[in-house]
Order: sequence, then C-alpha cells, then structure tokens
Amino acid sequence: MNRNLPVFSKDWFEAHQKGLLTLANNRVGRAILGVPHDNRIVKLTPNGSVWEKGDKNVLECFSGEIYAKNLYKRLYPLWRTAHAWDSLVNSLRVPELNLGFDTLICYPEVGGGGANVSVDGNVNETSNDIWATIRADGGLIASASDTLIGIQLGATSTENVWDVLTRGVTTFDTSPLSGIIPDSATLSLYPVAKATSLGTVELTLVTVNLTNNNNLVPADYNITRYGVTELIDTRWSSANWGVGYKTIALNGDGISAISTNGVTPFGYLLGWDFDNSPPTWLSNKEGYLRFLSADNGSNAPKLTIEYKSAGGRRSVGGGAAYSATTNAQY
Repeated sequence: MNRNLPVFSKDWFEAHQKGLLTLANNRVGRAILGVPHDNRIVKLTPNGSVWEKGDKNVLECFSGEIYAKNLYKRLYPLWRTAHAWDSLVNSLRVPELNLGFDTLICYPEVGGGGANVSVDGNVNETSNDIWATIRADGGLIASASDTLIGIQLGATSTENVWDVLTRGVTTFDTSPLSGIIPDSATLSLYPVAKATSLGTVELTLVTVNLTNNNNLVPADYNITRYGVTELIDTRWSSANWGVGYKTIALNGDGISAISTNGVTPFGYLLGWDFDNSPPTWLSNKEGYLRFLSADNGSNAPKLTIEYKSAGGRRSVGGGAAYSATTNAQY
C-alpha cells in the first residue's frame, strides 16, 4: 500500500480500485456512493465512474468530486476509526500496521484551487456603466464556491445604464479520453431559476481561456478570453428553463474544443453578451438563467461524450475493459 497518497484523491482511488469496485457493485455500496443505476461498474474515480450499458460503456463524471465526497461523508465513522488507529500505531512506531489515514482530510474540495483539477463558478462586473463599458470591463468578482451559476444582466434606474453582467465557467477533466477524438457530445445543465423582465433570455456556450483551469479570478471575466464561435447550434432559453437537466448537443466546433488529454474549459454567455446586442433598457429590470454548480452537492453540470475506443477492447482499472464503442459522461 502506498501510504503517502492523499486520502480520497485521484491517485488514492487508483491505488484502491479493486476494493472500491467491490463496494460499487453491490446495493449497499451504491447507496453509500450515490450511484443512480444498477449497471456493473468497471472503474471508479473521485468524480465519476465507468459502467456497462449493453454493448457500450459509460464514463460519467461531474464537475465536482461527488463520489469521493459521498464516500467520506457516509462512512465518516470508519474513516475516523482508521485515523485513530493510525495515530496509535504511529505512536507505537509500528509502521507496518499503518492504514494510510494519518491525515484525514475533511472531504475533497468542491470550490477552486489547491488540489482541484476542475472548477465551476461565476465571474462578473458590477459597475454602473453603459453597455459597451460594462461588457468590456476587466471584471470585479470571481467565485468558485457558489452553489448556483447565474448568467445575468441587470439594469439600473438610469436610462441605458447597467449594473451587473455575469459570465459562467465550468471545466471538466476529460483526460480519460487518452487522446481519442470524440464522435459526439452533449452538455447538461440543471436549472433552478430564471428572470425574464428584460425579455426572453438565451444562454450560449463558447471556449474560454482561463488563468487557471482549476480556479477563477476576476480577470477571467474579460470578454477577450471568450471564444467568438458558438459551440452549440441551439441555445438554452428561458422559454424551456424548467425542472430537470436541460441537455444540448455540441456542434463540430464544440467537439473540437474538447481536450482529449487534459481539462476542457467552457464559458457561458448570455445571448445578448455573445451577440454584443443588449436588450431594450427597462428601469431596474433583469434577465438571468441560473443552474446548479458542483458546490451544490448534486445535479452538477454534466458533459457526455461518445467515442470509439482505439484498438477495440482495452483493459482499464480493476481488470475490466472498454467496449469498442464507448459513451462517456462528465
């Protein structure tokens, strides 16, 4: 056992894959982990799993470390016991009895920075300015710990002056693709609120060049960091911003934007923002679409990728295998 691995980290999951798969493939284990299906799981990561679905496999990951967090919280007495045991054997200087829980982290970060690989959150400008100025400003606030991502525009009581414009970001660890080019992809957001007093609100998807893919800073608001090509052909709209995941297919540019060996960052812009065409100003009115982030603990943004495995079947963690055609969800 490698006792130097941070508990519940990606490397820790890899090192303990066999035991975790045993846990994940029984009813009690699924309840602990929060797995929402009964398919056979062949790989488990802090933020996702690979499971069998007919003649395909599904790699399902979220923008937060959902399974690591559930594993910690729902087996907390066990981890505390292991931590107490390791403290005892360390004091007795019997390292061969150490279980590797010398340092017991509370639970994996959901916000940004540190050991995080991905992040989601908001960046915004809150000055009172005309449209051209607020859109081009450098950004005042960045948050990687909000439970909601809210893409928003707000009007002041002064004609043609706006007091808030918000852009959103989610990044996904798509490194399990291991260089394989995707065939298709969809992105799913879980709505919670909307405001339409400025008219119908649309939300689109673009690339974004972040300062860091695992954290957000105010400079990430800068419009020059966002792509000028939409990655979806159909925008999310307030007209159908209801209950449950809202899923939209990525177009060819969107598929090309997916990193096959690292982290994929996406930016969310209001249609008005992308088009550089504000709605008609109305005093103290606002328009926004809000959806859940990874910090909410469930229903995080989810990216789904279909691809064909190079060379047919190949082994993965725990001795299982991918089928020739793989459906991957993030």
